[in-house]
Amino acid sequence: MFGRFLFISIMLAGVLTTAIPVGANPISGNRIMTEAKAVSPPRAFLDFCARHPEECRARNDAPARVQLTSERMDQLFEVQRSVNLAVSYRPDSYTFGELDFWEFPFVYGDCEDYALKKKRDLIALGWPRSGLLLTVVRVAGGGLHMVLSVPTDIGDIVLDNRMSGLALWSALDYRWLTRQSRYDESRWVKLAVSGAADFGRERGIGLDGTVSLGD
Repeated sequence: MFGRFLFISIMLAGVLTTAIPVGANPISGNRIMTEAKAVSPPRAFLDFCARHPEECRARNDAPARVQLTSERMDQLFEVQRSVNLAVSYRPDSYTFGELDFWEFPFVYGDCEDYALKKKRDLIALGWPRSGLLLTVVRVAGGGLHMVLSVPTDIGDIVLDNRMSGLALWSALDYRWLTRQSRYDESRWVKLAVSGAADFGRERGIGLDGTVSLGD
């Protein structure tokens, strides 16, 4: 639709900060997230996997870094838009009576439910599972939050229920903690982003997802 000059709008606090032409720039260091050592999956993820084992099987697929064509970009924008509009935010404690309960949303959901639905919708459009990674971050103020990160040939793009557009991970004011491994979505890894692990320890909160995710 937008052709080779399609731009990604990088939004930060509602302000257009930069734009990147698709296919025009090679990956640079601050556009990709580096995975470090393995960590325990979030506890609510394990419960989700017990209910939906097909979503968490170990796979031997080569890790994907998707080539971001105009069609692929249109799909990212549309899934980000449609899921954010279709799902009304409501904490798990109101919907399920539990502090942290991961599930595909129908009408209501919180941050991880938005991310789960976006992942499922993109898989239905032919996206590789290894290129759609549930990712835990810490927001300003200390709360935990989940987004969907998508490794592409121009960098790791984020789909987030807290914003209407798309962003490169490095444009967002988050502490990047853990995400699904690109090599095996049933496993989780720590993200090697400066300060993330120390920030979590300072707060007295681990990286194992035992604290409820926020909005």
